[in-house]
Amino acid sequence: MAFLMSKVTANETFISTSAVIGGLIGGAVFWLATHIFDEKKDGVYSSHHLKKDITSFTPVAFLLALAIYQPILFFNSRYLLSNGDSVVYSVIGAQLVAFSCFLIAINLYRRWYNTHKKKRLFS
Repeated sequence: MAFLMSKVTANETFISTSAVIGGLIGGAVFWLATHIFDEKKDGVYSSHHLKKDITSFTPVAFLLALAIYQPILFFNSRYLLSNGDSVVYSVIGAQLVAFSCFLIAINLYRRWYNTHKKKRLFS
């Protein structure tokens, strides 16, 4: 998405914003697809189980995305773009850093949830 935006404008803010939007859409689709695939592979897929996981996971994931993922992605890609790096390098580099930080945070939440709620979230 950011690459396409770079063909329309050279504004770092617009390109970085499109990287954030693309990251959110891509992340949601990727999570849903892998979650369904893993549950079907393990033979435990049910729409009720998926609904429970989404209601337990989505609010926290959304807040972590707002607090951690989006700012890191936006400011890193904008910084790299303003220093003259290519759009592809800037967005991929910023995505790697932002997604790594998000994964650390969401796994800390999962560990806390599993310990304090005495339930398994994404075992």
